[in-house]
Amino acid sequence: MSQRVLEILNPPHNALVIPKRGMVDRLCLSWLGWLGVDQAIFFNLLTRFWQAGAGFITLLFVARYLSPQEQGVYYTFNSVLALQVFFELGLTFVVMQFASHEMAHLEWTINGTLAGNSHAKARVASLLRLAANWYAVAAGSLILVVVPAGLLLFQRQASALDGVVYRLPWTTLVVFAAGSLLISPIFATLEGLGKVAEVARFRALQEIVSTVLLWLALCSRWGLIAACVFQASRLLSGGLWLFARQRPFLLDLLRLRSRHCGIHWGREIWPLQWKIAISWISGYLITQLFNPILFVFQGPVLAGRMGMSLTLASGLSGAAMAWINTKAPLFGILVARKDYRQLDRIFFTALWRCLLLGCVGAAALWLGVLYLGHVGHPLSQRLLTPSQLALLLVISVMGLIVSAQATYLRAHKQEPFMVLSVVNGVLTGLSALWMGWRFGVTAMLAGYFFTMLLAGLGWGSLIFCRCRRLWHVPQQS
Repeated sequence: MSQRVLEILNPPHNALVIPKRGMVDRLCLSWLGWLGVDQAIFFNLLTRFWQAGAGFITLLFVARYLSPQEQGVYYTFNSVLALQVFFELGLTFVVMQFASHEMAHLEWTINGTLAGNSHAKARVASLLRLAANWYAVAAGSLILVVVPAGLLLFQRQASALDGVVYRLPWTTLVVFAAGSLLISPIFATLEGLGKVAEVARFRALQEIVSTVLLWLALCSRWGLIAACVFQASRLLSGGLWLFARQRPFLLDLLRLRSRHCGIHWGREIWPLQWKIAISWISGYLITQLFNPILFVFQGPVLAGRMGMSLTLASGLSGAAMAWINTKAPLFGILVARKDYRQLDRIFFTALWRCLLLGCVGAAALWLGVLYLGHVGHPLSQRLLTPSQLALLLVISVMGLIVSAQATYLRAHKQEPFMVLSVVNGVLTGLSALWMGWRFGVTAMLAGYFFTMLLAGLGWGSLIFCRCRRLWHVPQQS
């Protein structure tokens, strides 16, 4: 293996460095090294932990400075804005994977530009232009569709929203969100080209600054405009960072024109994109389905408990998946080089670390909730019962394996999990609807558990083993 590949696999700029000043520092460094925590993982975890802690503080600010009507509109803003997943259609992940495959033949220069195989560089430039065009249409469509849809939704509750100014904040919020969507393919391309740690560091800082500005806007009693401040901060900071740090890279690619080395969207990108889009939408619908079902059939109290418990489980899963997600561009590079032995070594090492954090975190979370119930803390009444929460956390840990397997297979620019995602989504949805209607939360989670165990983990593992065996045959022979 060449020296450059070794540098990609163990980049010195990505290493998490702790000054060795004493025994505690050495133990910390040894422990983090054993867990495989590099800069990319560290800043991803920092972002996750900040979101968890800041989310709780934001709840307090919203309750303190917004009226009950404004509070309802504020959280509805976020729910409706999440519809942008239907406009993005999984292209971010596809862009990252395609860029990582081309990075196998390229390298970064000290000037911040790409050097190496001219054909690969031309394909990166073509990829970025195609993605920019797609996201320009997606951003425009988001404004044209989501703005009026949101206004119609809020208009249905006009009598309850008397005195609440929501039209201008909502329109402004969607416009800023569309702007963030417009520049997102650049970040995906940079991650695919190996700048995972650099992007993760920026996103951590971006999240902290944007949240602090949100709090200041709420304290200043700006009302729903505070949501716009948060989204505007994300857009402006993202644009400024790209202009200040990635300008040479972007200008170099914009000057590059080649009609014979470009990427064909219809032949190369779309066959993968539509499959990933269906998988993502299926997963999105599953995560958004439990609360409405419980709200309708079991009341808002149980729906609130499920919502908060799902938020905790989702945060834990997101933190654990940092070990896999930060390696996704590297997986693509190794697949492009057909270095399957190294791919498997890195993947399975990251997988057991991911599962270790998931299991330890789930146990700690469950014990914490059990303790809250034991001492009679009011927060325990806002969550599911310990037995229900345990079932949800077990499902989340199983989901880590399925998500990791999907990331591994998608690094081959294939999506064999599409049918699985649709079937899993349909079965989970029908099970949740029936169980939630007739029996309640425990039965709903039991149905989700068996669906994940059989259709998710069982079927998914069979697909993973079969595809891994078939796709890696050339090197083994």
